[in-house]
Amino acid sequence: MKKSTSDLREGKLGRQEFLELPRHPLTIVLSGLKMENLGSVFRVADAALVESLVLCGVPYTPDSLRFKKAAKGTQRWVPHSTRGDLLETLSELKERGVRIYALEQATGSVPYQTAHYEFPAALVLGKEREGLDERVIEMADGILELPMRGMGNSLNVSVACGIVVFHMIEQWESRRDQTD
Repeated sequence: MKKSTSDLREGKLGRQEFLELPRHPLTIVLSGLKMENLGSVFRVADAALVESLVLCGVPYTPDSLRFKKAAKGTQRWVPHSTRGDLLETLSELKERGVRIYALEQATGSVPYQTAHYEFPAALVLGKEREGLDERVIEMADGILELPMRGMGNSLNVSVACGIVVFHMIEQWESRRDQTD
């Protein structure tokens, strides 16, 4: 029998307690995503307890019905901001000591599961067709890709985001647990 919504909520923290939880030292930076993908990335960010989501050049309209359906209310729980210039945003993050990882199929990219991540970190994702600007790739501390073993060349950006974000967090938690 499938679990009901109340079954799924049982044992979860209250809203205020949730807002006070420590978050993983990972920021997701998005450039030019479509509304449907944006909502799905908010769901990933909520599920993974990432530190924040930064939206650069994204048509973020939180009252849009399309966005609300895709985000399922998670925008209320994910710290997020909108910014205009992606390169400026990444420069500011780097100045604060944040390591930048670009998710892009590019020369020099490494499979996401073989990368050694340093934290705090930012994962940068771009539009599905165009990908990330070359200047972003040059600025990145690491370029990651998902191995595509089938006939397709890529995954949906929100799916790719979920895969990589959870892997990065597992690596961070594993190292943190080893030092405790």
